Amino acid sequence: MHRIDGPGAVNNLFSAGDPTVPQMATVVTPEWLNDVQENIARVILAAGITLVKGDYDQLRQALAILSGSGLVGEVIPWFADELPASGDWLKAQGLQLPKLDYPLLFDVWGYTYGGEGALFGTPKLNGIFLRGVDDGAGVDLDTDIRTNRGDGVTGDRVGTKQTSATLDHVHGLFVGNPGTGVGSENGGFGTAYAGSGTVQSTAGLLSQTEGGMFMTGANSGWHRNQISRYETRPVNIAVQYIFRWR
Repeated sequence: MHRIDGPGAVNNLFSAGDPTVPQMATVVTPEWLNDVQENIARVILAAGITLVKGDYDQLRQALAILSGSGLVGEVIPWFADELPASGDWLKAQGLQLPKLDYPLLFDVWGYTYGGEGALFGTPKLNGIFLRGVDDGAGVDLDTDIRTNRGDGVTGDRVGTKQTSATLDHVHGLFVGNPGTGVGSENGGFGTAYAGSGTVQSTAGLLSQTEGGMFMTGANSGWHRNQISRYETRPVNIAVQYIFRWR
């Protein structure tokens, strides 16, 4: 790169010229134009972007990528209702986007999240918790039931899905002295309930016809702790997942 040094340049600056001095207008030389062109083009290419005639946004995109401000296709949690003012982000709500309008994003995702022809799909993360792909680590032991991410791919792959689940487990049961109701912890395990055939079950309750327990009364052993009718979930805060498209 070099500063303008052609005829009419004044201290390596452009001049409009002044006939009263006289001072000629600066001549923009091919050497200077080629220098500017190649410096700009190589910044764009270094960011992995193919030069496209008529695309006036490529230098800005390249600077954003090379400065570490983000990669096309990255997803972040956003703690606001409105999208960032830069215009570089879209909501991860399963949008179908035109390939021609979002070429950089299509290069990253293709049809991974659905779509065909002129349109391609994007991740739908409404109400979803994100989880790192197991990638053979053996932490997610239910990868065999992970469902289609949008392009027919299932199993241990990025973008596949799981429904909610609760780990298999057992609940101990305290059984009190004969009579209706259930004994306390201190009174349990000492005497079998009449007709129950067992003092403690770790495999769930049998039905009465199977010789299991039959409990009556307002204080009987049946109970339920209801947090949600719909799912099992941790403490959480709602965010908006958004992705960079340029």
